[in-house]
Amino acid sequence: MTPTVDLLLRLTDQAEALLYRATTIALTIYVALVGAMLGVALAVLWGAL
Repeated sequence: MTPTVDLLLRLTDQAEALLYRATTIALTIYVALVGAMLGVALAVLWGAL
């Protein structure tokens, strides 16, 4: 393998890992936000009852 191809493969591996981590973090934040909104909505409904 040429050094250039090796470097490219390593870069794509790192980019993939970064993308994976970013997606995981984004999903976690999204789920937390949705959970918080549901919690607030339930609390408001509970208070209205």
